[in-house]
Amino acid sequence: MIFVLSFLGATAKPHTLTDIPNVQLQDSRRYTSNPDGVLSREAVYRLDTLCASLRRRALAQPAIVVVNEIEGDDVFTFAYNLFSKWGVGREKRDNGLGILLVTDRREVRIVTGYGLEGVLTDALCRRIIERYMIPEFRTGDYGAGLLAGMTAINELLSGSELDLSNTGNPFANLLSQDKRLIWTALILIGLVLLRVWLFIRKRRNGGGGHSGMGGFLAGMLGGMLMSGRGGGFGGGSRGGGFGGGGAGGKW
Repeated sequence: MIFVLSFLGATAKPHTLTDIPNVQLQDSRRYTSNPDGVLSREAVYRLDTLCASLRRRALAQPAIVVVNEIEGDDVFTFAYNLFSKWGVGREKRDNGLGILLVTDRREVRIVTGYGLEGVLTDALCRRIIERYMIPEFRTGDYGAGLLAGMTAINELLSGSELDLSNTGNPFANLLSQDKRLIWTALILIGLVLLRVWLFIRKRRNGGGGHSGMGGFLAGMLGGMLMSGRGGGFGGGSRGGGFGGGGAGGKW
């Protein structure tokens, strides 16, 4: 038994940026990478549910990683590089939210994209860690600490300026899903007005031949609908940008 335990301890290696599984590549409904089995299935499911809610409402695109140990000296640098590599957050919105918990170092890090820094300030991230996460971590209940922290983050973002669903605007859900749809609607209106103007001009001049412009705009409209599908953290997209915002804590 002593030999087996010694062997397992010797062969357990710190995680690198390349060997932590990006769970979104396996299942788009998953957000919590738990390669060492630190968290229970129930905790992972509840965290994924919270993360999915944030993403569905376009408040943030989160990723959570829980491991025993990592390679390197700086947990913040590791977290920043990992979530940037995965492309966490939506390009142009920069609404990525990454949480890295390293149990052997007794340290947790929250990193935020540029788009979240106005709401999830460094001070608020630190307060969430100290008030909601660390008390549970000290008892060894990592799942409860992460759930408490993510619940606090969800409540903050839900009532913030980023939550368009609370503005009373009937178009809020459309806006929150994608600004691309607004441009699509404007182009549709413009296309209709242009076709009306061309029809009136044709009747007055007795000529034609303006269908090419309508076709051009229709093609451009199709391009708008098909483009801009990036975001998430599928590994192949550029994703959002992290500006060094967030906070860390040890216990």
